[in-house]
Amino acid sequence: MKIIERLETLRKLNRDPCWVNDDIFRLVCSPQLAVLAYERIKSKAGNMTAGEDNVTLVEISLEAVKEICLSIKAGTYSPKPVRRKFISKANGKLRPLGIPSPRDKIVQEMVREILEAIYDSAESLHFPNTATGSDRAEAYTRQFRSSRAGRAPNGL
Repeated sequence: MKIIERLETLRKLNRDPCWVNDDIFRLVCSPQLAVLAYERIKSKAGNMTAGEDNVTLVEISLEAVKEICLSIKAGTYSPKPVRRKFISKANGKLRPLGIPSPRDKIVQEMVREILEAIYDSAESLHFPNTATGSDRAEAYTRQFRSSRAGRAPNGL
């Protein structure tokens, strides 16, 4: 898919700290990105759960995916309310769980793909010794705190 190449190009360009992302909205409105997002989330079992509108991901057509992109482009896209469920925890208490509609899951995945292409490429430069999980979270926390204090993270 051409969209994967565009995301890889975005990832490479964002390795340059002087690069300015000025064409992100066009990428968000891309039907190819919406199809990629659909393909990436459809294989996860939890994503087949219906949202507040009682529609499952299987019921979303290619035409509906294109309509999502058009509504984003027109500025008329609005997320649907999240369906609220309570699931049991090991200690017997209940934990709230929000289940978004399939359309919203697709949009969330589209945005995640773009943000990952932008920020994961920069991570290797700013946080060279970080791995996944808590190390990455600590590195982001350090970056946030140092930016609030007006200095670069890790003495950069």
